[in-house]
Amino acid sequence: MKGQGSTEYLVIFAAVLVVALIVILLLSNFTGFAQKASVDQSVSYWAQANPIALQAWSPSGDNLTVRMQNRDTHRLYISNMTLDGTAPTSFTTIQLAGGESTETTLTFPAGTVCGAGDSGKVKEFDVEIQYKYRSDGATYTEVGKTPLRLVCP
Repeated sequence: MKGQGSTEYLVIFAAVLVVALIVILLLSNFTGFAQKASVDQSVSYWAQANPIALQAWSPSGDNLTVRMQNRDTHRLYISNMTLDGTAPTSFTTIQLAGGESTETTLTFPAGTVCGAGDSGKVKEFDVEIQYKYRSDGATYTEVGKTPLRLVCP
């Protein structure tokens, strides 16, 4: 009879340990799921943005490679793209006919895109894209309603 109390204690302790491990596993999976969902939401929004869609993007250190598409029927002249108000160190105007897309790599000041220690982290940026309908025309700004979210490599 003396051994019964210690056996019951061990069984209860094992059950509590299993429940704790299940809770930790669920919490860690839901956190990863939420991050992926937020990145997917950003991808979906920017793929449909008008007049300039961002079809894909890939960070690498201070560089951001972006695939831009003109979703308008008119020719556009893209003159700048900022992340949280920070412009690339240089930007060459991009001309896109209606429906046309192109890929470009933008270099931002150090630490703007993905800095040291950001590997695996989800970062988000408010994006503004400046463009014109004529090379000498008025400048318009497309302001994203959803942040651009990316996972640093």
